[in-house]
Amino acid sequence: MNQVFFSTPDFEALEKLESEALNDNVIVVSVIGKSSYHKFGDKTSTLFEYKSDFFRKHDKDFDKDAFIKGFYNQKERMIVLQLFCEMDTFIMLKNYQRTKNVHMQK
Repeated sequence: MNQVFFSTPDFEALEKLESEALNDNVIVVSVIGKSSYHKFGDKTSTLFEYKSDFFRKHDKDFDKDAFIKGFYNQKERMIVLQLFCEMDTFIMLKNYQRTKNVHMQK
């Protein structure tokens, strides 16, 4: 099962996570602001589409500091341990490597 960790846009901290990575099945995502989402075209896309639907329904209940713990997407079997609610840009670090940067626009 893959784990997906969301963090604030602290690139120094993300670099540290990358350097300390022990598990190839971990994806680190930095989130900023809030947005509608586009498909990634890979196995993570369902997670982000599902999350996008969730926020379209629930965004009015959250402020910029709010987050959800234990967000679970059954279809892709990924766990989001922390999910910040205000999103604009995702920078995806797949398998703890800077293999793909994804910038999603409204």
